[in-house]
Formats: sequence, structure tokens, C-alpha cells
Amino acid sequence: MKSKLGIFQGRLSPSIEGKVQFFPKESWRDEFPIAKSLGFELIEWVLDKDSILDNPILSEEGLLEIKSLSDKDGIQVFGICTDNYMVDPFVDNTEILTQLITSVGKAGVEIIEIPLLGASLVENTDQMKITAKKLNELESICTEYKMGIALEVGLDTSGVLDFFEYISNYNMQLLKHFRGYKEIISYSNKYFYQNRLQVMKIRGKGI
Repeated sequence: MKSKLGIFQGRLSPSIEGKVQFFPKESWRDEFPIAKSLGFELIEWVLDKDSILDNPILSEEGLLEIKSLSDKDGIQVFGICTDNYMVDPFVDNTEILTQLITSVGKAGVEIIEIPLLGASLVENTDQMKITAKKLNELESICTEYKMGIALEVGLDTSGVLDFFEYISNYNMQLLKHFRGYKEIISYSNKYFYQNRLQVMKIRGKGI
């Protein structure tokens, strides 16, 4: 299967207050034809705290416009990064995630990324348990709407394994791996992650 090239939303717009990752509320429409002209096929949408009320991904009208632009330029909005959880704790604010799961498939979205960092940081057993409980509660709705959930965590390998012991939702998957052998990463990506696993650092030596 040929891999598709994608880009994060905001990377094709002038930066707002020096930010690298943000929702470009004034120029999000322009990013579709720009992405097409540069050879991209995918855009990962950004939902951030600062502009959450202006984000079209949260309204029926906005979703229809996103789908129209996506079809016109051949740019799929493959995933959404819920950057709002960097500021608002995930475990206290799952309602917006439920809204996304039930609606964004209309715009072609297949994956919702949850960064368990910042205000949503998971780093000890108690945090693992309560976060996993919230994630497990999403299983039926994820299955119904065929939505995958990708997790970005700051845990080491042992911590990741411990955390996933508490997760019984098979729609959840790891999104980013800090360090690994290229042979293992390549095999896992091909057979288990559909080439979605992002590796921050590859070990230089082979196995």
C-alpha cells in the first residue's frame, strides 16, 4: 500500500504568536489548495483551546464546508489532534471528544489524536487508571462510528506497557514512539499500525 504524505494544520499558514501548532482560524480554507500544490494528500486538523469556539470542525455547517474543500482539492482531513487537552485535563473534559467521535466521520476523519501531556499528563499509576477508565468508556461509541483513537504519551517503554494493561478499548493505539529499532518499528508499522506510528528517534544500530 502506497503511503500518503500529510501535514499538520497551521504549518502552511503564517504563525500566530510564534506558535508551531495551532488552528489557523483566518486561513484554514487556504491550506487545502496550498497543500495540494505542494504534493500533500492529508491534513491533520488541530483543535486548540484558544480558538475552540471558532473551529468549524465542531459544527454541522463547518463539517460540510470542510468536506467540500477536501473533495475539491483531493486533501483528506485524516485525523484531528485535540490540542485543547494540553490545557484542559482530558479526564474532566471528555464531552467534546464524544461530540467529535459522533460527527467528524462526515468530513473523512478516521483518527482522533489525544495528547496525554501538559494538563492531561499521565505519569503514575493513579493517573493511568483514571485515564484508562475514561478511554474504556469510549469503546462502544468508537466502534459504532468506526473511529480510531491515537494516544501521544510521555511514558517510557515500561510505562506504556503498564498503561495499556488498563486499557480494554481496542480502538486505542499508540501514536508516537520515542526510540526504537528500525526493524521492529518498520514491522509494527506495516502489520499493526497501517504506517501511522511516528518514531521520534531510530536506534542507529540494528538488532
